[in-house]
Amino acid sequence: MKQYHAHRLMFGTDVMVFDSSTRKGWRLRRSVYLADQATTGFDWGDRSEGAAQLALALLADYLEDDDRAIRLHELFAAAVIAHLPFKEWKLTGSQIDAALTILEADRAEEQALAADEVPA
Repeated sequence: MKQYHAHRLMFGTDVMVFDSSTRKGWRLRRSVYLADQATTGFDWGDRSEGAAQLALALLADYLEDDDRAIRLHELFAAAVIAHLPFKEWKLTGSQIDAALTILEADRAEEQALAADEVPA
């Protein structure tokens, strides 16, 4: 299972991925091939472009499904990334799964309600 660890540096941020199944770690890539939303890199603890870029990169890495990552990253940024502690944080795969389960259920409910509101 993957875990994500991040901390602020003197100039910027560092986000690492650790995979317990392979016992390897690496720096999270910005996933600019999907969308380049932040010229300053990753950020968290707010609703900035850097937070959106972090959400996209983290979800693309974790899910290994670019389309799903693109679809969910703004919701994930607002619900999770915006509330991470300023200095450092850790997210486990279980925490990400739990957040996505709630976000996708809320999204499905909103879509169902919107469909019911459409006049026949």
